[in-house]
Amino acid sequence: MQPRLVGFALLALPIAASAPAQAPLTPRTETFTWMAPLERMADEFQQLYAKPITYEDPIWRWRGDSDVLGTDRLGQEIIGLKVHTLVLPEELRPDRMATLGVAELTKVLAAYREQNPERARFRAAESGMWLQIIPAEAHDETGAFRPAGSLLDIAVSVPVASRTPTEHLIALCDAITAANPDHYTVRPNSSAKVGGPFDQLFAANGYILRRNLRNFEEPTTDDDERPYVLTDWGATARPAREALTDFLSRSGTTATWRLKCAPDAKICILNVQPLIVAGANATIRVRSLDRCWSCRPVPVRSDARQR
Repeated sequence: MQPRLVGFALLALPIAASAPAQAPLTPRTETFTWMAPLERMADEFQQLYAKPITYEDPIWRWRGDSDVLGTDRLGQEIIGLKVHTLVLPEELRPDRMATLGVAELTKVLAAYREQNPERARFRAAESGMWLQIIPAEAHDETGAFRPAGSLLDIAVSVPVASRTPTEHLIALCDAITAANPDHYTVRPNSSAKVGGPFDQLFAANGYILRRNLRNFEEPTTDDDERPYVLTDWGATARPAREALTDFLSRSGTTATWRLKCAPDAKICILNVQPLIVAGANATIRVRSLDRCWSCRPVPVRSDARQR
């Protein structure tokens, strides 16, 4: 019987296409208690410093990293990573740090390791606009620590082809699935439907999809928008993380990602999401199309006929 996973499946939800421009800001905290407290810390730091911070799970090989939380009504085990805590040292709290870079993030990860010596260990890196939290060591099947990265360290090749942004993301995940020796399936948090949330946020070729701005007479299909958001992209024998940063650097929206891998199941979700930052009056806002400096809407059909 397959285990049921908690703290994981929700990450497969697609990006909210119509996320509110502003929403209440979650009260700031210096204590993060969860199955992945570093991810929660990254979420909060992104909002406060307006800088994308990525987080990646290692492959969870040791049964001791997770707990059986019970069984569901079908008798399936409910599996989740063990809950643990990160408490930010006073000198590393946002009200004491004016800026956040690799040096500061490295100190946070060192504090996490000191407080949780039995948990997987992580390192900080920086690539382009992104600060990155990357696995450095994790338990093997026996519980011993071994050097470990994530599936994004695997070298992949994605054939150059003309695709929509979502199709490029799916192609990258398929390449990781095919290349990793542990036979993990990697899926994005986006469906292949043309005009979906990721396509809207990416704004390929500088085009903003119309969404609900069609003429009254137009059929409710996005098929006519597809030619405007097709772009050529691919990667040759490079780490998947490098391929991903190269791809996302072309987006009209600043994006970040979470790679979440299930314990006791060979599946990981690559959750790409827009940057969410703290706004005025205790609110948060989505940075949608913030890098789309000269974007224009996809023409309606009548406009297209006049081109």
